Amino acid sequence: MRLLLPAIAPLILASSLAAAGADARIERVWPGFRTADSFARIRDYFRSDAMDAGTYRTQPVERAGYYFLVRVENDGLETEATIVASVIPPGSTAAIDHLFPVRLSEGGQAFNLGLTGTHWLSPDTHPLAWQIRVLAPGGTVIAESHSFLWSRPPEQGGSD
Repeated sequence: MRLLLPAIAPLILASSLAAAGADARIERVWPGFRTADSFARIRDYFRSDAMDAGTYRTQPVERAGYYFLVRVENDGLETEATIVASVIPPGSTAAIDHLFPVRLSEGGQAFNLGLTGTHWLSPDTHPLAWQIRVLAPGGTVIAESHSFLWSRPPEQGGSD
């Protein structure tokens, strides 16, 4: 019996980590473009690399970009997670995934996820559709939210 316990211990740990985030949900997503100036803080004048807690950028040096302010409620234990922001940019039909490794704390928290630099160039454009997913360490989706157009099925047929 002693030999069996070390063999199944990793399985028990993995399932408990997945269960820890199983009670997570996305309460709200606020998408929109933000200028670099909107992040100006007093500490920015003293440190050029200062970043707000909870702010994640695809290109950390760049501040301007299209952001998703995501409010996550987690009734489970604190765990590592990955937030995936899938975006269909204007003029495309293919989604582009942007991954943000985060620490999911117990309770509520906000994540400011920015598509910055060359990943989003214009304040005048908006994604055609988007989806936000929170993944547990094993890759299981534990919470998700999406725009209206993300859920629309592709057009069937059509007339010329």
